[in-house]
Amino acid sequence: TAADIAKSTAVTVPDLLRTVPGIEVAQQDANKWAVSARGFNNKVASKMLFIIDGRPVYSPLVGAVYWESEDLMLNNIESIEVIRGAGATIWGANALNGVISITTKSAHETKGSYAEFLAASQDQQIANYRIGGEITEAISYRLYAKTKEHAGFKSLAGVPANDDWKSRQAGFRIDGDIGSNDSFTLMGDIIDQDIDQRQSLLVRLGSVLTNVDNPVDYTGMNAIARWEHRTENESTFTTQFYYDYRDRNEIVQVEKARTFDLDIKYTNRDDSRHNLTIGAGIRHSTHTTKDTSYMVHVPREEDLKLYNISLHDDFRLTEKAILGFGLKIENNIYSGTEYQPNIRLNYALTENVNSWVSLSRAVRTPSRGERDAEIALAFIPAITNPLSPFDTFVEKRNNPAYDSEELESLEAGWRWSNGDNITIDLAAYYNRYSSLRTIDRDMPYCAPDPFCMSPVGYVVQPVRLTNRDGAKTRGGEGVAKWQLQENFSMELS
Repeated sequence: TAADIAKSTAVTVPDLLRTVPGIEVAQQDANKWAVSARGFNNKVASKMLFIIDGRPVYSPLVGAVYWESEDLMLNNIESIEVIRGAGATIWGANALNGVISITTKSAHETKGSYAEFLAASQDQQIANYRIGGEITEAISYRLYAKTKEHAGFKSLAGVPANDDWKSRQAGFRIDGDIGSNDSFTLMGDIIDQDIDQRQSLLVRLGSVLTNVDNPVDYTGMNAIARWEHRTENESTFTTQFYYDYRDRNEIVQVEKARTFDLDIKYTNRDDSRHNLTIGAGIRHSTHTTKDTSYMVHVPREEDLKLYNISLHDDFRLTEKAILGFGLKIENNIYSGTEYQPNIRLNYALTENVNSWVSLSRAVRTPSRGERDAEIALAFIPAITNPLSPFDTFVEKRNNPAYDSEELESLEAGWRWSNGDNITIDLAAYYNRYSSLRTIDRDMPYCAPDPFCMSPVGYVVQPVRLTNRDGAKTRGGEGVAKWQLQENFSMELS
């Protein structure tokens, strides 16, 4: 909640998420994080969906979140909703292991001026400024700006890691009411970043593996328009449109993405036994890459189109039991039509004890890096390779047949509260994954002469990403909270 954020010493969203039970957060360097839930965590973790004000945030190139580029002004956040487990029926593809959904404060809540300056270890400085007010009695506005400078880390040997980080961003939000039944929101942000990083790379086939300073020049911009109509029986009709622009330039990869998205949702609450939600959406993203000495895309530009329809209903069977069922159908250009259903039963054992069980299916759609990219991937010296007297270079080829990864998930939970100041929450899960990413080897060849007729300089081992693997994961999570006094609580997880 906003109150939790205000009391926290965190200065980034990943650091805030460290306090959430079941969320795994690891920091790789001064500006890189790995965030996931229920396994499969790394810097490009692709099974966790991240959303800001209804806008999915991830790179079409790697299919994951660049957390350093989602550097929000934390005081503008109203809440961070974290869902552990499959959430594809509501939020769509890539929500296999969980969903992180950030909602920012309404402009009605941020009137007046707010400023803060933070200086911390690691030579870190952050300056935030916000001003808000009324345009009319029913319409409020907010303007903000944020700057951040973060010095790089050092290795255990005291050598600079060349991972400095500078960020500048600004944005606005306007919220207004039209009569008693309609409201609208307009908001937007712009960000410019200079991100330093050092990586061990093969610049091209035939080169040696070297540490390369690979600075990132990132520019982003987004705009959201939302309209909500409420009926007298508290049903709602919501329409949201957003535009997102991202331009990320590195030595190894260059990508530019322009995304347009339209979502329509209707929630019906006029029936005491049903809570029905129906939705539909269209997303069109143009993703453009540029060839580098490290990475080539075939094709260089791709139109990524996504269509979806969804239905979800919470049906009250009895006074104590609620049956929830839903289905989201999505169609994308890579894997075609995907069906992502969910069925859930909630049962109140007593007034203070609730239990639930659910069964879900979710998918992770391919990224362009997996499907279209050709990369000089690895170098195997002849001295370490008993299978070849020559140096071997591994080259990833594109694979237009690369498909979605799939998940079938069974979950169960139990929650107890004494009705006052103590709660205990337990959850268990069994996940079965299929069509996971694997690497298949093609026939190796000599270089520079593929037919090995002239003296061999090195051998090239081509590989392709395929979907031949599977996995099963089992786990559980437990949280106990004790609110001793109004301003003092304890939590064990």
